[in-house]
Amino acid sequence: MHYKNHDTDAAHRRMREQLLRMGWTKHKCPYPANGKVELMAAYHSPHIHNSFFWFENCLKKINPTGEVYYALEMRCSEMEHLSWRCNLDNPNNRHPLDTLDAFDMARRYMLDGLPWDYGTGRKSEQGIIKIIDWENPENNTFEFVENWQGALNDGFGWDFILCINAIPLCGIVIEKGSSGSNSSSGSNSSNGSKVQGTQEISLKPSETLKPSETLQSALDMAQYQLDNDFQFPVYCHALVISDGEKILIGDPWLELDGFQEIGTLKEARRPVDFLVNRIKTIPE
Repeated sequence: MHYKNHDTDAAHRRMREQLLRMGWTKHKCPYPANGKVELMAAYHSPHIHNSFFWFENCLKKINPTGEVYYALEMRCSEMEHLSWRCNLDNPNNRHPLDTLDAFDMARRYMLDGLPWDYGTGRKSEQGIIKIIDWENPENNTFEFVENWQGALNDGFGWDFILCINAIPLCGIVIEKGSSGSNSSSGSNSSNGSKVQGTQEISLKPSETLKPSETLQSALDMAQYQLDNDFQFPVYCHALVISDGEKILIGDPWLELDGFQEIGTLKEARRPVDFLVNRIKTIPE
């Protein structure tokens, strides 16, 4: 198992405080990692979770008037179901999608909006649902979720998931250099071992990773989770990794040397800057 109580970890608490200061707000985790085996774990990883109308209410906030307000109740499931359609092992999946194709569709909806049409031919009964409000980016809902479980039955929980309008767009993993009791984001077990890729590596309590090794370990863990997840990769536009001191950000598919330190990046500091400068400009 790879579970950790984030509340006991100083680096995690510092990150939470920093996110709150930057303007992110906390949202209750739909599926928190708890160290137990979850038979439906593959369906509980980060995705657009519309229970209690989380996603729908975010869209109504930026589509507040006119028929589009009601049309989105019918059409917002299009965004939700993209990740479900990537489960190629589900015999009930009649409209399968490749993950990259689903990512491209989700991204197109975020950039251009989601078309709706009642089929009457009237202009008043067709239009575009904003998924992201690019004209007034401050109108969007910027939230973080703590300890959202991964797709594998290994007890892993993402330190944080950054969500914009309930869409999980960024995963954060904190991996401290020492394998003591307060180390590794969701990746240390009681015997001091951790998973890196498909290989288990044993760390003695006195053994300490160098900063670059620690950051590489955090990236390996994050990318290993994404590689075994059919949901989160559909929406994930960025990864943030940390060794408890240095914080790096990069596109999910990059090697470590492609990541940049957040301390020098404006777009990672405020939610609106993160949206406009990183999410909108991700390479095609």
